[in-house]
Amino acid sequence: MNRSILTALIFFASPAIVFAATEKVIFNSDILQTDTATFWQIFNTQSEEVTVVDDGVRFISDGDAFLVYSEPFSYHDYDRLLITLKSDQALDITVIPNVSTTGINTFELKQNLPASGALATLEFSLRLPLFEKPITDLGIHLESAAPATISVSQISLDNNGGVGLLTQAVRDYLRVAPYSPFTVNLIPTPRVFGHSATVYLLPIIAIALVLLLRSKKWRTPAVLLLLGLWVMTDLRMTYEFLTHRATDYQTYVTPAPADKHLRGYGNFYQFAEWVHQTLPERQTFNLLSDGSGHFPRIMQYLVYPQLVDAGARDNKTYVVYQRDDVRYNQDQQRLFINNEPLSALGTTTAVYGDDAFIFQEQ
Repeated sequence: MNRSILTALIFFASPAIVFAATEKVIFNSDILQTDTATFWQIFNTQSEEVTVVDDGVRFISDGDAFLVYSEPFSYHDYDRLLITLKSDQALDITVIPNVSTTGINTFELKQNLPASGALATLEFSLRLPLFEKPITDLGIHLESAAPATISVSQISLDNNGGVGLLTQAVRDYLRVAPYSPFTVNLIPTPRVFGHSATVYLLPIIAIALVLLLRSKKWRTPAVLLLLGLWVMTDLRMTYEFLTHRATDYQTYVTPAPADKHLRGYGNFYQFAEWVHQTLPERQTFNLLSDGSGHFPRIMQYLVYPQLVDAGARDNKTYVVYQRDDVRYNQDQQRLFINNEPLSALGTTTAVYGDDAFIFQEQ
């Protein structure tokens, strides 16, 4: 066989060979009958019973279940995690390295699984700084709004290989992070393998600039390369902006008023409108809120001519929003903050959802 053809075949076949050699099944119904089962623990189930069924291992979560795998590894050993499972409730799934110690994770390690009777496979890239050094344990958090019957068919680790790593780099670059506030002077960049994509683009830009300034032969290709990177970056930024606008449309424009949520502000805009309609027109009130530091200013803009006194205790009306440390004690008829009295005698006059209310002193 021609040597060049043989070399090409070896090059393209090698990722598949690596995959076959390094794939490691770490969880399925058969493994539960072996010594490997000692590496696993399951927490926050409604009962201790774990049932082996045709499509895997079934258990009932209380809505906050954890699977914990305790055999150390790093991304030098395995850089991809695959989980095949199903649930009768929608799940928010988070992979957490060192779950019993630091418990740090990133948006790349979060995925959603819709409720379904069919198995689905979720793929997580572990080519991230959190996995560079061997981890002590690996947590898989399965969160649902209600108790869920979950069946896990298989969990495995493997290596992407050369071509797989390149594909994962492209996926990382195109993945849009959840919205977070930013300014025109500091725009979040896409990430590749957990690092800013700029880290990988700057050397290419530097080489292109050197060629542009020092080589007549390569000047035109260098200009085209720089223009290509510029267009690619602009298209990627536009794609991110449009993705956030699409999310806004789905979470704030189309839902019913009670279900509207806007980016990092949750239902605050709807809450402010409710306060404006509930209190007298020129009422001054104390605002006790948690979340964004912008809430008092946003509230003042939305409720004027009512006046907001953020964090104060000088007024007889208190508006409380998402403050776990502030509670109304019905027996003592007062507001308490961290179990210390906050207000004079009074009563709750209106309630908004589970975490907001208006309190009026006598």
